[in-house]
Amino acid sequence: MLSTCFQGRTCDVQELHDDGRNGRTGIWISGDGGESWNRCKGMWNETQVFALTPHPQNPKVIFAGAHDGIYRSDDGGATFEPIASPLSGKAIWSVAFDPVQPDTIFAGSRPGAVFRSRDGGRMWEQLNAQFAPECPNVRFPRVLSMAVDPTDHQVVWAGAEVDGVRRSLDGGQTWETTEPL
Repeated sequence: MLSTCFQGRTCDVQELHDDGRNGRTGIWISGDGGESWNRCKGMWNETQVFALTPHPQNPKVIFAGAHDGIYRSDDGGATFEPIASPLSGKAIWSVAFDPVQPDTIFAGSRPGAVFRSRDGGRMWEQLNAQFAPECPNVRFPRVLSMAVDPTDHQVVWAGAEVDGVRRSLDGGQTWETTEPL
């Protein structure tokens, strides 16, 4: 389960379980500290959500990475809308904002790839970060974590399951594989 707070509201990503929650999947939101919950609107009940990331300056804007693409909320998580883009149909496992230029957003997917938007998520481009096409035991690697360095926003990190860490020193234009410690 993934839980996070935005502007005093809690968003909770539920997984499909047979534990009495009766199909409580997708994103649920609470405005009262978790006493009561409501499912967000705009996603199918069976949508699998892997990432929730708030805009660094506008907490009403939240991006969600899901098994079928990327979604955006402009109302603090009450409603999410899918963004038609090259990410549609891809599993989006991670989302990160550039803290200096928050209209620049990075997303990591499965199969392993990194995408960037420079206009707040309307248009996306696949970047040249190279990942293995297949890995033992996981088949297709996933970019499970994206981060933009808060002290130097030109430094962007992408962490892939099994396939290591990629780093860009120029805001995502070029990428290198980091050496293991």
